[in-house]
Amino acid sequence: MFLECTKINELILSNFDTSKVTNMAYMFEGCENLKKLEISENFKTNEVTSMLKMFKNCFNLNNLNLLNFKTEKVKDMDYMFANCSSLTSLDLNTFKTELIKSFISMFENCSSLIYLNINNFNTTKSTSFDSMFKLCENLASINIINFDTTNALNMQYFFSDCKSLESIDVSRFNTSMVTTMAHMFQNCEKLSSLELGNFNTDQVKDMSYLFSNCQKITSLILNTFNTENVEKMDFMFQNMKNLENILLLNFDTHKVTSMEEMFENCSSLTSLDLSSFYTPALKSMSKMFRGCNALTNLNINNFNTDQIEDMSYLFNKCSSLISISLQNFKTENVKNMEGMFKNCKSLSNIDLNNFNLKSATDLSCMFQGCTNLISLEISRWDTSSVIKMKEMFETCSSLEFLDLSNFNTMMCKNFDNMFGNCNENLHIIADSNKAMKMIQAIENTVNVTDIAINKLFLE
Repeated sequence: MFLECTKINELILSNFDTSKVTNMAYMFEGCENLKKLEISENFKTNEVTSMLKMFKNCFNLNNLNLLNFKTEKVKDMDYMFANCSSLTSLDLNTFKTELIKSFISMFENCSSLIYLNINNFNTTKSTSFDSMFKLCENLASINIINFDTTNALNMQYFFSDCKSLESIDVSRFNTSMVTTMAHMFQNCEKLSSLELGNFNTDQVKDMSYLFSNCQKITSLILNTFNTENVEKMDFMFQNMKNLENILLLNFDTHKVTSMEEMFENCSSLTSLDLSSFYTPALKSMSKMFRGCNALTNLNINNFNTDQIEDMSYLFNKCSSLISISLQNFKTENVKNMEGMFKNCKSLSNIDLNNFNLKSATDLSCMFQGCTNLISLEISRWDTSSVIKMKEMFETCSSLEFLDLSNFNTMMCKNFDNMFGNCNENLHIIADSNKAMKMIQAIENTVNVTDIAINKLFLE
């Protein structure tokens, strides 16, 4: 009725008789300048079956009194208050929600909300809680202890970006039917703990971003998680900067296709045991451990990397990692290794002769900033498909010998600063029949003129 009435700033509906109205969907949606809405007792909702998007995008509405609303017959409340970004308080204690089958984005982006009373919500029939409280940035607590989630299929973005949320009790949640938990607790920056021991994850396929940026959580015990059907774990623990302890010993990862940035910036983790991980379907490990700068022990010995195409920045900024075993890594399908070991400042020895580079096109910055690296075994590498080698060994200032005799650089187009700031005593072995472009690039680089190049003229 008032849909997109963008110029209205006040509505007094004291004489409205809505006793026979059955549909209030979109009623005030888009009244973006509406600041005051008065609804009298004559505003009856007894027969209403839909309140879909009823107040959506009422950006300036700062007060709503809905205690007289009768919602026994309502079946749809999706997006009902979405983007009511000026509301600070909302009392829905009288709402009856027995017929509601989903609460999709019901309070999404109610960013000023500090008080929300939904204590009597009946959620028994709901199959989706997608984005229900997403971007409720000022809510410090939500009472959902009585939520019945028995029929829930979708919990993605449930509490995403609830940046002031300090605690949430989900211990009674029944998640046995849930297929996606993607982004569920993402950006809950003040949440210090989660009790997830009763979570049933048997049907879950997507756990991407599940705990991303939960910066205050120090410990996560997920040994009860059944992940046999999970396909996506990318960004799952990203930016959990205070996480010191994590147990994933029972994780089944055989269906997972992406672990991109899974532990990125978990900067307080010192040890990570992923020995139970078996990853035959995995295609991307890009930035998986990037920024784990306190990590000294990493067990990935059982990883299956046969299908992986992207390993870029995999260990970037793992600056405390002293050693790493990658003897089981299969790399024949990997196309991108850019920045793979960049700024691994504590690594002194790496043996990568088992790497097969037949598909690799980008080795840029691969060992850049590995300042303590004194031994690097890559003499068997066939680099005939590589297009980029810029800054590949830049600032490897402790490296004194490199056997690149098998390097074929005929396809390579970028050698910029490949050996910039390297040890002036660095001795390189290269085959001028296959790597003349690289040799010329080195010789033409001013700051590496003292590097000795042993040009092998092999038959």
